[in-house]
Amino acid sequence: MFRRLLENIERGTLELGDHEGRLPIALYTDPAHFEREQRTLFRNYPLVVGHQSQLPEPGDCMTHDLLGLPVLLVRGEDGILRAFLNQCAHRATRLLDAASPTQVRKLVCPYHNWTYQLDGRLQRIPHAEGFPDTVMSERGLIPLPCAEREGLIWLLPTPGATLDLDAWMQPVAADIATFGVQEAVFYRQSVTNRACNWKLVMDAFLESYHVKRLHKHTLGEFFLDGHAIIEQDGVHMIASVAREAIREAAQLPESDWDDRLHTSHSMYFLPNTVMVVHPDYLSLLHMYPQAAGQTTIVHNMLIPEAPGTDSARRHWQRSFELIDGGVFQAEDFTTAERMQAGMHQDGRDHLLIGRNEFSIISFHETLARLMDNAPPGAR
Repeated sequence: MFRRLLENIERGTLELGDHEGRLPIALYTDPAHFEREQRTLFRNYPLVVGHQSQLPEPGDCMTHDLLGLPVLLVRGEDGILRAFLNQCAHRATRLLDAASPTQVRKLVCPYHNWTYQLDGRLQRIPHAEGFPDTVMSERGLIPLPCAEREGLIWLLPTPGATLDLDAWMQPVAADIATFGVQEAVFYRQSVTNRACNWKLVMDAFLESYHVKRLHKHTLGEFFLDGHAIIEQDGVHMIASVAREAIREAAQLPESDWDDRLHTSHSMYFLPNTVMVVHPDYLSLLHMYPQAAGQTTIVHNMLIPEAPGTDSARRHWQRSFELIDGGVFQAEDFTTAERMQAGMHQDGRDHLLIGRNEFSIISFHETLARLMDNAPPGAR
């Protein structure tokens, strides 16, 4: 991709699709289409829900409630990260409220104190004589398929489903490893609710047409105008956008080309996660749809190592405030809300997609294929 960018810049050409495209506005506004996405995309395919450094030690756990079901992530005494439905096997009471990571020794239901080990096994029933027919080994927490790979936490939010993570990740695993995701550590998170469809936010990261314009007062000056390569690997996608610094790379030996200084990469883990590779840190963004026009966006900032000095902490704080507040919140997410509000206002039933935005069409085509290939009962 790097060499192709250099060649395109030297020739003064952009990579373009074959023709303009049209996307029905109903993809972003129709409640029935939203419900189908929920049944298919967000129940039958692996989702990235965090980074391993958020739960590094045995006993670390946190809850996840943005997928329409209560999820509990727990690192067991054996070091294995597991996921369960966050509900007691007695009366379905919620076991824990911990949106941020916390430490526990056992999982204790607040209602009747049924107690579970960190691997989900039921350990104790107070006044067990009241449940003479209950088999302890059959009343553990309900597991959800979960695994860690290349530093990322993957979840399949359907009890009893099979998680074939090797097949799902195979096309992009090597690319993830290239950017040091496994070695990175969690620094800070933002969670924001926006009045827009989740795919509008995803769309924004699938073209560089807007970078010099929407971001002209923030990061636009660091990028060339429109020079990007976006390729599909399996169902996932990877983008390389030329930074201004790439001009110097043409005069350097190939061994000195730097994917993080001369270009900016983004990886798209379908359906709803984008990882942006900045020069010295990573942004992991998850778009969780709550309604056709409502989305909760989680941004996790990952840095190379935990800050050990006040100077380092100030540096990362400034970086977070710039990218999260100044770019994502003020520009990308706000624009997505404005687009959502503008739909149907001019009477058109579609959005126009240019040849320089062709990857957006590919993204939507892949989503449609995934929905069609979901298990029959989910479609």
